[in-house]
Amino acid sequence: MINTLSRPKSAPRRAVLALAAIAVTLAFCGWALWVRLTAPEAIPLTWQALTDFEFNPYVFGYLFQSVIVPALFIYLLSTTALFHRAVSGKARPHDGLKLFALLALIQVVVQTYDLARALGGGEPGPAVLGLLVIVTGGLLGGWPLGLGLGLVAWFFRGSQEMTLMLGEGLGAELRMIYAHDGLGALLAWPEWPAVFLQFYLRNFWAVSAVWAGVVAGLTAEALGERRFNPLAALGLGAGTDLGAGLLMTLAGMWGVVFLVPSMLISGVALAAVALMVRNVLAATEHRRAEAAELARAQAELRALRAQINPHFLFNALNTIRYFVRTDPDTARRLLLNLSEVFQRALRSGEFVSLKDELSYVEAYLALEQARLDERLQVEWLLPKNEKGELALPQDQPVPTLILQPIVENAVRHGVAKRTGGGRVRVKAAVRDGDLWLEVEDNGPGIPPERLAQVLDPGQDAGGSIGLRNVDGRLRALYGGDYGLAIRSVVGEGTRVLIRIPLTKPAGREHTQEKQR
Repeated sequence: MINTLSRPKSAPRRAVLALAAIAVTLAFCGWALWVRLTAPEAIPLTWQALTDFEFNPYVFGYLFQSVIVPALFIYLLSTTALFHRAVSGKARPHDGLKLFALLALIQVVVQTYDLARALGGGEPGPAVLGLLVIVTGGLLGGWPLGLGLGLVAWFFRGSQEMTLMLGEGLGAELRMIYAHDGLGALLAWPEWPAVFLQFYLRNFWAVSAVWAGVVAGLTAEALGERRFNPLAALGLGAGTDLGAGLLMTLAGMWGVVFLVPSMLISGVALAAVALMVRNVLAATEHRRAEAAELARAQAELRALRAQINPHFLFNALNTIRYFVRTDPDTARRLLLNLSEVFQRALRSGEFVSLKDELSYVEAYLALEQARLDERLQVEWLLPKNEKGELALPQDQPVPTLILQPIVENAVRHGVAKRTGGGRVRVKAAVRDGDLWLEVEDNGPGIPPERLAQVLDPGQDAGGSIGLRNVDGRLRALYGGDYGLAIRSVVGEGTRVLIRIPLTKPAGREHTQEKQR
């Protein structure tokens, strides 16, 4: 019921849909002519009857209320996941029926509201076309959904007209028949069939709702993706009101010019519905782009895990071999650190706790310090409380391998390139509801022209794959405000800032480190 609109339509298919809309319209015109020819009380089809119109602000306000109520309900529906799936082409097996049920419920509520206003002394129901919900159904789900909603409106409009008339002459006549001959006579021919004909088959205020649903759906299918263009929706909303009014005029109910305010209001309302849909589609596309970016970053992360720097491994093993001969206790501790590095890199999930990420970086730096000896100085600037414990949310989930690539970059491209070695400083703090991590080195720095390319996906990554991966994952998970911030001065060093919100990323499960 929903996915028919998601497939592109070929020219022959569009022609078939257009011919079907014309055929349906001609069939309903024949129906309307039958009503006129068999109804002596029909308004004569004269030029004066067609153009008789007097602007009435009260009627205009009444029409506006009849559109704004369903428009509000449709807006609320547009915020649901069901609506998002329907318009984005990701409908589930029963979503079509659910969408029909909700729109039908809105139509019934709107019809009940109009009936309450009419019983309270307002304008009679047929003064309002009230096709917005029906045409919206055709816009979203094609002619099947439009037809279903049109049938619902047909039944309830006929019932509304019957309810309004029961208090007048017809009601008195039916009560007289019931009092004189009983219920059986009331339900027998010709009384009950006459009532049915009067309020369901001859009432084109009710019948035209079916035409509007079918033709709006066929037109929307023919338009394809263009149906959500506000101008196209404006034309569809105004056009269905005009067509319904012409059918009612043909059936002898009123003149066409009366419809001008209704056409204007309905067209604008359906254009607003189209804008709602376009906003949903834009949000869906944005989420799809974010998901693609995150998938790319996760693929890079898996690549980083699969290719742990062979130079680091070779150097670490050589360092441990040296300490095996000179300091077995240190060799044992370094072996544990190396095991920690490999297990954290290869077996952690998508998220780890802040405590585990800091522990992993500490193990990595211990190996690098053992290799570089006095050439590498490490400073940890972590806030502590009065008891000497870390004053950080240690259980806060952070993306795995979010800090280590930054530290590795500082060691390899900062400290290692200085003849006399250098310093790596790691900071952490909580400010304004965010976790701030900072890695600073006093290496040679990054030239401005190179700094502008470090995080640019369109440039050659060079030695910046780790930095770019971290930046991409942060932006995909938390938004554009949470990417890396890199500040570097040639000859003085580089500082990299990482900002993580102290909340879980919306809609994602935080995978903790797997059990060893």
